[in-house]
Amino acid sequence: MTNFSITFTNSSGQSETINFNEPATTILAQIFHRLCQTKQLDPNSHALKFQKKKLDLSLTLALSNLPPNAKLNLVKEDLIAPKLVQVVLQLPTGERLQTKILSSTSLWETILSVEQANQGSNLTRQPSSSSSGSYLQPILYYMNKPQKGFDHLSNTTLAAIGIIDGSALMRVTFEEPLTTTASPAQTTSPETQTTTIAPTTTTSST
Repeated sequence: MTNFSITFTNSSGQSETINFNEPATTILAQIFHRLCQTKQLDPNSHALKFQKKKLDLSLTLALSNLPPNAKLNLVKEDLIAPKLVQVVLQLPTGERLQTKILSSTSLWETILSVEQANQGSNLTRQPSSSSSGSYLQPILYYMNKPQKGFDHLSNTTLAAIGIIDGSALMRVTFEEPLTTTASPAQTTSPETQTTTIAPTTTTSST
């Protein structure tokens, strides 16, 4: 586990510090976007810095070279435009499909974009073998962490999991639906079971 703190100015204009205790495999972008969402801050106009140096949000804590108990700062910056990234999806067969898309795109929209860019591919309408009229649910793995569930895939962007620029490879698997609800590809969202692990935090404000 890695201990660190982030100081920022909250929506009330007050300085606030949150202490974190996170696994070393956590990607900085996940911490950054989670904090911005919780504190209602725009991630496109903020940056995470250590000793005035902007951090690469695509790195994990282990690779960021941050010292123990590092004191980070979330600072306001000029609007940061999302970048074009190349996303490659590796199917269970080993086949790789790719597309170029903005880092602000949701994971579900990314799947649809890959389908559109690769004629004949089928990622959202694979029939379920156990539930008539339903479809298998795609699961994306990035940095060995699964991203699953229609709601989660629809509300999580590429940038939020650390895909900010350049190119990235994600592995795709499929699972049977939890219910007989129709696939999201049919405009109806299935019931999904997702688990969100909140960081251990201690908050102080001045």
